[in-house]
Amino acid sequence: MYLDDEQLSDINIYLHSFMINLYGCIENLAWVWVKESGFKYEYKD
Repeated sequence: MYLDDEQLSDINIYLHSFMINLYGCIENLAWVWVKESGFKYEYKD
């Protein structure tokens, strides 16, 4: 079964949006972990 150009474009859009949302979820979980763990970072020049 072959997909036409419109179907391929739709799949491309859906996969990209899924990856962006997955990245956002992982980043949010990382922020929650940092805030809940009380992690402190001191910048030293």
